[in-house]
Amino acid sequence: MNRKIRITIVLTVILVLVLCVSGCGKTSYEEIGQKVFLDDDCVSGLMYSDGTTMLTSFGKATKSGKSMKTRGFATYDLKSGDITNVASIVSNYKVTSAVPEEDGIVYVSYTKDENKVIKWNVIELKSGTDNYVLSGECKSTSELPMLLKFSGGVAIVWKDMAGDIAGLSMISEGNADRLVTDSASHIVNTISDSNEKYAAIYTKDDDKNRYISISDTDGVLKRVPIDGKLRDVAITANNVVAVIRQGNEPARYKLFNYNISEDTSEYVELTAALYDLSGGDGDAVICHDLDGRVYMFDAKKNTIKAIDQPENTDGAAIAFGKIVKNKVISAFTKDGVCTFYMIDIK
Repeated sequence: MNRKIRITIVLTVILVLVLCVSGCGKTSYEEIGQKVFLDDDCVSGLMYSDGTTMLTSFGKATKSGKSMKTRGFATYDLKSGDITNVASIVSNYKVTSAVPEEDGIVYVSYTKDENKVIKWNVIELKSGTDNYVLSGECKSTSELPMLLKFSGGVAIVWKDMAGDIAGLSMISEGNADRLVTDSASHIVNTISDSNEKYAAIYTKDDDKNRYISISDTDGVLKRVPIDGKLRDVAITANNVVAVIRQGNEPARYKLFNYNISEDTSEYVELTAALYDLSGGDGDAVICHDLDGRVYMFDAKKNTIKAIDQPENTDGAAIAFGKIVKNKVISAFTKDGVCTFYMIDIK
């Protein structure tokens, strides 16, 4: 007799306050734990954090184990340690970007058609109802829309190959109001970042010169030329910091450090690529290498250093939230299990 067994598991989301900085001795930490009860074999991922709120996704892992089909989101109050909202979605598509709104969540989901064309949607989820804000097509996952918290709201960096158009838009009353519009060929991909004042976008001109375009709500303010291909970018209070790749065999990497107000730039040579850059309200940028080791870059001093890994974990860092008042949420993974830490970077 066949019998379907329904399994309920407990997904434990642990927030740990790491009290050390690079070069300190034994790492000490404070567990702030919280539990979410979910059905089936669920995995979780960090989508957003800003110092007061953390948004995580949950879903079922794909056969490869390298991604998941998202089934919902959990919102956490980082001060109280409470879960303030659990929202389910029914599409069961993959979700690549999500940020909280005052009364909801905005997320990007996608699927592939029979011709392997990627179909994407930007969706506003409020009170259990989906509102489709923007839709389009792209050729690769690096061209999927990126959601940014910008100028008190939510912005979208997007690229639609079907209409040969791309841009930066703000969500307003359920619609996407365009701030910057260009040909799809002029926005290389949607690698981008923002603070409350500026957004940084990866662009090129007709002669294939590459730039980091810095925009505010009135449009593009300046295009900063870069010598190589942009791998990742982050914005601090005053600087745009980017990983630049030069050449192919072998590839060379460097950190590009541009001061917005002074219109000056510096470089730091790297021995290998760095990933998942995240800035914030100060001068720091946090990132990790291919093995998941954590690094901190000081944009004011133009220096980089390794940060001690949290004690009692041999997992790899895979994502970071925004740095706020020298603290940042970090996600580590081991064997498909994601654990979250609050790192103090003083």
